[in-house]
Amino acid sequence: MTWEPAAHLNCPALLKKFHAQERSALHPTTIKRAISKTIKRPINKGKPSIPKTTSSASMPTIWLAPSAADILKIPILLNTPINTPHRDEWSCLLATAEYCTSVYNDTDAEGPPDGFQWLEGYQYSAMPPPSSEALAGCSCVGNCMMSGEYACQCILECVESQAPYDASGHMQHRPEQGVVYECNPNCSCAKNCGMKVAQHGRKVALQIFRCGGQKGWGVRALENIPQGTFVSKYAGEMMPSKLADWQAQTCDGAFLFSLDYFGESSTSGMSYVIDAKKFGNIARFFNHSCDPNMACYAMFLTTQTAEIHDLAFFTTRDVTAGEELTFSYFGNAAVGSKGKVSKAAGTVCLCGSAKCQKFVLMGGMA
Repeated sequence: MTWEPAAHLNCPALLKKFHAQERSALHPTTIKRAISKTIKRPINKGKPSIPKTTSSASMPTIWLAPSAADILKIPILLNTPINTPHRDEWSCLLATAEYCTSVYNDTDAEGPPDGFQWLEGYQYSAMPPPSSEALAGCSCVGNCMMSGEYACQCILECVESQAPYDASGHMQHRPEQGVVYECNPNCSCAKNCGMKVAQHGRKVALQIFRCGGQKGWGVRALENIPQGTFVSKYAGEMMPSKLADWQAQTCDGAFLFSLDYFGESSTSGMSYVIDAKKFGNIARFFNHSCDPNMACYAMFLTTQTAEIHDLAFFTTRDVTAGEELTFSYFGNAAVGSKGKVSKAAGTVCLCGSAKCQKFVLMGGMA
């Protein structure tokens, strides 16, 4: 290992051998094999890896330590390869990523998106930041109760008054249910209450990679991820829909995600979007698939205003190390749908799945 610039190293044969070994080590097949041997984290459905509480009516404690600590045994997978184009720019960009993130590009010379800034939260434009002062919080002590006389009020807000997470902190609401209320900053329960999952951030190691062809960038898992695992929120610039529509018409490209789970507010008549073109996180690089392995939920973490909420991605099935993470631009209700999108209504779909509908709707994500 050396910090000497490559141009100063007069050993072309050794450098060629080094880069060949590095490309081989970072090939997706090699990644899967290395992780399966190194990280002893098989996907065990129904077998929580955290201690259960003594009360059957209580939400269990969620273990907050990094869930992929063992992956540090193979640091080459977590670090951007030395021969990745624009490696220094990527390193600076990913410095504020909330968990292990790397970049791999052996396809072309493309670097980070021009003018893009990494952000795990929101940049507010033409709107004030939402306030959490008026939030109603639960009065639970310790872990929130799932049912009974002292059931957590936040759980009662959820679909069919059912807790969204199981004993391991995995999502158990169906994708088409689509909305989740977590305990918020005004709740009196414990920090690691089982009703607080997405707000603790990403706990899985991911890699941004160049897909090749017209597909651009994508994101793949660097570890096995069980079904129902929280992956990431969709971060970026939050703004009124009218401003987003104007920007989409005047700027090249947009990464618009509508906050329209409840439609337009009946009181204000306003609607909002998140645009990840200039600001955003790992979710900006998620691709569409007609057969996705993630679903996006409307998530209420710091506000209960209907027209302003977070967007949170959870896996809908077990994901193996090296597999690309995708979601449907059509929305959760359309997952598995046999309906077709006309050519006039969309752009050519490149997902390549057996369920591909051939075209993807244009005009932002549902």
